Amino acid sequence: MLTLPKRQSKEELKDWLFNDLMSQIEPDLTSANRAKTVAMLSTLSPEALKEKLSSYEEAFHEFMRRWPGYVEQMVEEVNRETKKFQQSILQKESEEMAEIERKLNSNPNR
Repeated sequence: MLTLPKRQSKEELKDWLFNDLMSQIEPDLTSANRAKTVAMLSTLSPEALKEKLSSYEEAFHEFMRRWPGYVEQMVEEVNRETKKFQQSILQKESEEMAEIERKLNSNPNR
């Protein structure tokens, strides 16, 4: 039997999308690295901290610049995969119907 993945909540989906895009820009800012990043920041000198925070600010600006196109790309990908899935179901149903017809036509008791 086919096991379907757990359906994600809107918050989980938002987190996944954020982390996927942010990992391409600045992995330190992804949810998975949050604790490590906080620990690393606490060890920096004031000057190094200022530089690092400035680079993170740039990363967030880049994230915001890319976000609309990224979401559009993800929607297109989901639509493409949905269409492929629907087509595979229709193909499977067609094959199953052909097999049923073949069995009915080959039944000698008809």
